[in-house]
Amino acid sequence: MDMIKVGQRDGNNREITKVFSAGSEYFVYEVNTNNISESLRTYIHTEEEEDKNGIIDRYNEIRSCIADAKRDMYKALDPTVYKARIAHLISQALNGKPEYAKAEFTKLNLEVIKEYRSQFENRIRYLLTALMVVFGCVITSLLAYTITIGILKTYMNVFI
Repeated sequence: MDMIKVGQRDGNNREITKVFSAGSEYFVYEVNTNNISESLRTYIHTEEEEDKNGIIDRYNEIRSCIADAKRDMYKALDPTVYKARIAHLISQALNGKPEYAKAEFTKLNLEVIKEYRSQFENRIRYLLTALMVVFGCVITSLLAYTITIGILKTYMNVFI
């Protein structure tokens, strides 16, 4: 358990950048990696071989929720805050509240999807507004060009 410190390397030889949550038998930490969904790790080391406390069973109960949360991690507006919230829910589950953690994971995933949809809609609005401005500039340029050509033809006819 002493190997989980910021700046050290974990069992997979990845540099530990943050420790979000720590208990007597577990750590939830972040490693330095290019793939954001692989950056959040959980290390469980039971005090006894038999796992009398049931920490591994509680972790297995929320394993699918963790996978869903990691899958949607790239959608979060602030991935660090999202990771901290996931780590908090993992620690809640490992400390004996797996049902609470499952319910909160569902809420968290719905919230992230809602934020992502809102962000997507705002980007589309921005792009449509920019497109309208471009079309306005093109139409104005075409009108100015045709008016200028008409004025030049009028002056050319007067002088010729």
